[in-house]
Amino acid sequence: MEFSFEDSLFETKSDKDERKKKIESQSKYVPKQCIYEWFCETSVREDSSLEDCIAFTHTADLAYFRQQYEEALKKYKQLLECKVFKGNNPIKRELHENVIRCCLKLGKNNEALEYLEPLFILHGNNNDCSINILACSVYNVNGLLEKAVYQAMIAVNVNQMHPKLWLNLFDILLLLLGHNEAYVEVENEKCSITDELMFSLLAQAKFLVNESLRGLNNEKASQYKPIYEEIEEKMNLVVARSPSLNKISVDETDCPVLNVHEGIQSNQSLSLDSFIWTWFKKNAKDRNL
Repeated sequence: MEFSFEDSLFETKSDKDERKKKIESQSKYVPKQCIYEWFCETSVREDSSLEDCIAFTHTADLAYFRQQYEEALKKYKQLLECKVFKGNNPIKRELHENVIRCCLKLGKNNEALEYLEPLFILHGNNNDCSINILACSVYNVNGLLEKAVYQAMIAVNVNQMHPKLWLNLFDILLLLLGHNEAYVEVENEKCSITDELMFSLLAQAKFLVNESLRGLNNEKASQYKPIYEEIEEKMNLVVARSPSLNKISVDETDCPVLNVHEGIQSNQSLSLDSFIWTWFKKNAKDRNL
């Protein structure tokens, strides 16, 4: 067995006093705290440092979430001029998206369209359909409904299991029908927008909602109630126009989304063998024009 002595037994009075002062000073330690909205004093120029530019993005984001869209738009445009971001495509993509969202909020629809094309070039993730959803909104408010439909189709093509995307595609096609456009087109092949197709879009969305509800408790399931009621309401409108559709049931064994999907789908364009175009041709009658 080893023996050792307590060091304090050999301390002088001055050593004890010094140790006591050290302990007292540590007990009074106050951690350094971040000042609320510390970044708000930041400004940027074309040659500003990366640290200042990143801090300035916080001021732009804060303005956006405070619904100060004009101020946020000005700041995002300033950031696009910063040299440190010139070769950083992920940040440039985010800034372009933010500029477009501000423009849409301010009703500057033509300006949003100008920033959309560079955004397509900056976007490099085939599994992310957020750019297509945003593009759909931009084309829609600019009256470019054919392009809006195309982007909505790509969004579904990338994420086939999201019911809201199917519902969004239905809404855009409904607008297109209101402009007496009776078909959509991919690579010069046309597909009629029939009541059967419109009903099938809603049936697909309803099926996916039902799939999402499996195993959920009542509290979580209630989150799907608004979209479920919206789908039901729109299905009733389509059935009122074509009563024969009321006989069709949403049967998972006939659900194309589980049978057609093959591999990763691109968010850049559609081809004749893409999932959504195959789905369209399967669910639209009298489609050949």
